[in-house]
Parts: sequence; structure tokens; C-alpha cells
Amino acid sequence: MSDAWPPRLRSFFQARLSELHITDVHPYLSALEQVAQEELIAEGLRAEATSTSECGEVERCSHRRAGQRLRELGLLWLDALRNPRPAAEEGSSPEQLRQLRARQRCTKEAFEAQERIHRALRERGELRLTEDELEMYSNCAKVVGSKSWSQATVQWVLDELDETGAGEDARLLDVGSSYGAFLSYLKKSVALDLAPAIPGVWRGDFLQLEIKEREGFEGEDYEVDEHGELQSLRAGAFDAVVLSLVLSFLPTPQLRRAMLDRARRCLREDPPGSLFVIEKTSLIPRDVQEGRLARQAFQEALEAAGFQSQTFLSLGQLDGEQRPHAHAWHLRTAPARSSSPLPHFKEDASASRDDCAGSEIPAGSRNKRRFWCVWALGWGGGFRSIFNDISVFNLYLV
Repeated sequence: MSDAWPPRLRSFFQARLSELHITDVHPYLSALEQVAQEELIAEGLRAEATSTSECGEVERCSHRRAGQRLRELGLLWLDALRNPRPAAEEGSSPEQLRQLRARQRCTKEAFEAQERIHRALRERGELRLTEDELEMYSNCAKVVGSKSWSQATVQWVLDELDETGAGEDARLLDVGSSYGAFLSYLKKSVALDLAPAIPGVWRGDFLQLEIKEREGFEGEDYEVDEHGELQSLRAGAFDAVVLSLVLSFLPTPQLRRAMLDRARRCLREDPPGSLFVIEKTSLIPRDVQEGRLARQAFQEALEAAGFQSQTFLSLGQLDGEQRPHAHAWHLRTAPARSSSPLPHFKEDASASRDDCAGSEIPAGSRNKRRFWCVWALGWGGGFRSIFNDISVFNLYLV
């Protein structure tokens, strides 16, 4: 399969391996070829891989597939070499590459399972999970939480807490934690989830928990029943609340706002408490202009719940990828609040499109409704495509 290497691709990997102070690159290139060939054969492409010039188009197709597979595997391995795992097997053997590939597939399956659950929730329009979905989500969380990008977000939250002066003594509420990412770092942290993946994470629905004022509250920060389920939290008890991949789990903007309102109630007022919101970059349009506008609109929705933005950044990467995988916001409590806007993701666009097209718009709210309909449509189809379509443009300006 050596002739499957495009010359520029081979040179690229040789250069990257040399940058990692690997002098003998041939074992790595050989392992890449072997595993790529195994995968192509397993996918039923053996006939294409052995095609002769009698089927020139098929032969060119097989070479293109082989080059694409070599590039994909090579990037995965380079990422593992740059960011080695503590327990990872060292060396340049094909078996090491197979293990990397197996972990990558496991992660992909976990994300796909989560997406199926999210899709079911959006269809239901409410936070209601079956027992099978709860178990599946718990299992997926163990995989997702072990990824380097997830660990990078945890470290970022800890660093931000240090900047506020809270540090290791911070009272942190980790909502939707599942695997208790902060339990080993902060002795006063409280983790809860609908389907805990490990002991130490309380079972509870944050949207249903009672949030009590200090008067009459028996516990220090929280109360648990005899079955080990979280029953209530004390208002203003926490220095920080973390919502990592939580808002996107909720199927409607209204539920997301309710989640933000509850987080706001749990945070201290003086000094201001911290809210950390972490979401996947895939929830924002990739187009630079549309992405900037979408992030700005999402941040405004977070601030409307009584917060002031402190920090925003993109961080963390999936194995074998260079693009940041997460957007992260650090906000502090603020007195000003507003009932709108609500937090939207691009997945809401189809529902918003139907709402815009089919509902009557009262004259008094026409301007506000016009903006949000155009904005929501822009998430799915792009602002340029909207304004290039004169009929759609006129629909909202008449």
C-alpha cells in the first residue's frame, strides 16, 4: 500500500514526527499503512484496493480513499504523540494505533448516543427521559468526561476560581455533573445529575429541587432524603455554579432560562458569585460572521438572567482535531435582569422557522418578533441567504 501515500502527505508526516524528535519515522509510516489497509479491507474495499488499470476510475477512487484514511489516522496519532495519556502504551506498533482508533470510535458512539437522546428531548419539548435513556446517558458521560477537552474545561474553571480568590475553599455546585469532575479538587463542591455515573454525585433534577432561603434551612448547603436523593439547596450558598453541556441538553429556550434563574438563586450576591457555562462549538454556526453574532446573542441571553460576562474563550480539542471543541463563559452575578432574550442554539432554528411562518404577529410586537424570526432563521440558513431571498426579506419588513 506504499504507493497510496501522496508525496506531500508523506513529507508532512515525516516533518511533524521529526518535530517531535522522532528520528526513525519508518515504523510509524509502516504502522499507518497497515492499519489503514486493515480498515479499508474491513469496509469491503479490498476489490478497489487491488484494482488494475482496466478500471482506472475505481483505481483512482481507491487511492483517494487510502490517502484520506492515512491522513485521518496520521492526525489521530500525531495528536496522541503530542498529548500522551499517562497509561497509554508507548511505541510505534500497529497495535497502539488500533487502540487509539478504538477509543476514538468509542467516543464517537457516545456522542452519537447523546445526540439521539437530545433529539428525542427536542421532539418531546420537555425534560423527560426513559430509564433506558438515563442509563445510556450515564454510560456516555463516563466516556465524554474522560476526554482531554473535557479535562481542559475543568482546569479552566479551577484557574478562574483562583483568579476570583475562592480557590480550593470554593463552594461549587456542579449541575449535570454525572461523573463528579470537581469532587477530587474542591472539598466543598456539590455534584448532582439525573443519572449519576459514580458514587458521590447526588441524584436530583435541578429544575425540580426546592431552593430554600437561609431561614428554616436545616443543612449547611443542601438536604438529602433517606434514599440518597437531593431534595433542596440553600439560596445564595455557593461561590460558583457550573453548567457544562447542560443548557444544550434542555430542549427549549424557556427551560434553559429556568435553569439560569435557578443557578442565579443558588449563587452568593456579595461578593458576586460565578457562573460557568460550557457548550460545544458545534452548537454555533461555523461561518465567522454568523458565529460571532450567534455567540453574542447567546451571551446576551446569559446576561439577561442577572449576570455580567467576565471571560469568554474557546478551548479543548477532540483527538486528532485542531479546532476547539468547547466555548466557555465565566459570568458574575449582577443586579440587572431582563425577561429576554432567551438562550437559543442553532438546533432551535427549525422550530423558530415554523413559528415565524405560521403565527400571527400582533402589531405592537411586530418589530421585536421580526428581529428574532430573522435571527433564528439565520442560525440554520445563514444571514446572507435570508437577505438574498427577496420574498423572505419582504415577509419580515412589510
